[in-house]
Amino acid sequence: MGLLQWIKDTYMDGYNEAKAEQEEKDAQQLSEQEKFKENVSSIPLEKRLLISVAAPFRVVTFGDWFTLFKETEEKDEYLPIHLHTFGEGLVLSEDQKKRLLESLNKDFQVVDRDSALRSLEEMTETNWNYFDELMDDAQLTRVDYFQQPEVGALYAVLVAVSGYMLTASVDVGFLSESEALQAMEELLKDFPVIFTDWADYRNHFLAGNQQTHLNKGISQKALKKYTSSLLTKSGSPWQWLSLQEIRTMQME
Repeated sequence: MGLLQWIKDTYMDGYNEAKAEQEEKDAQQLSEQEKFKENVSSIPLEKRLLISVAAPFRVVTFGDWFTLFKETEEKDEYLPIHLHTFGEGLVLSEDQKKRLLESLNKDFQVVDRDSALRSLEEMTETNWNYFDELMDDAQLTRVDYFQQPEVGALYAVLVAVSGYMLTASVDVGFLSESEALQAMEELLKDFPVIFTDWADYRNHFLAGNQQTHLNKGISQKALKKYTSSLLTKSGSPWQWLSLQEIRTMQME
């Protein structure tokens, strides 16, 4: 066998082996997704709502459906399990956990349970008390107050940021599911009534992002692209849980 033929055969052997491993990995992932799809409806409603509210930032961290440079090869029917649930029952890779840890540290200075609890208190108590005071001054009900465009925009950002920090903290083991759900219970109480649908939430979220200068430039463009995917991709949690459904269930 000539040297060039040997190099070619060796390369092809490695290529075929890597291709087979990737195909096996893809098949396993698809199998896990199919099994998960069958059980999505069994996840408690409050948990599904919280993870859906946190989706604008979780989708950025995990990079689902596209990168800043190109569309990914993932098919439209791809269902990112980490956008549909958190904590118990969610298995994340070490790379995914690393991304969450880096984001928690960079964006919230959360590095352990104590710092997660401090951040939780600041978000849910300090911010909510601020809104309470403004509501009292305006002499409006909570729903009427938050349906004002500028206020609704700030509220959308608050619940998205809070939801993201809490779900990420649960995923890396800093907080428990029950702590996260309890912390967001009051904040999300009227969420399904304040916003008509996920498109309405997305519009308010993007407006609030501009108001607060939370993300600017390329980050703002990325958020628009990612949240557009949340509205349109079949695997998005926003396609699997409608606010109208929640409102109907709350009335029963």
